Amino acid sequence: MRITIAVGNHAQGLQGHRFALGEGYMGHVAATGYPMYWDHIAKDSRSVLFHDAGIAAQGIWCYPVERDGNVDGVLFMVFRENQEKLATAHLEAVSMSDCGPVGLMPSWS
Repeated sequence: MRITIAVGNHAQGLQGHRFALGEGYMGHVAATGYPMYWDHIAKDSRSVLFHDAGIAAQGIWCYPVERDGNVDGVLFMVFRENQEKLATAHLEAVSMSDCGPVGLMPSWS
């Protein structure tokens, strides 16, 4: 997988990063096909990508993007510590809606 689109503060540090199926947060979601949220990730070894890009990540949402029944990419959003309420509101909105969010998307390449 390769991150093809990244927006936000320090996002340029994520652009073009590659990782294997099952590797890290996004690779895990791509492998399982299930959306996931991880909290308190600041000291998690899987967060090195964000640390290296200068992003103080506290939590991450990852959603599989499917096409023809197969995972074609992963949409992800990273939250900082002061965005906890935003993450909670997002969870409530997504759980009550049939439409997904728009954000960052890695794709297979």
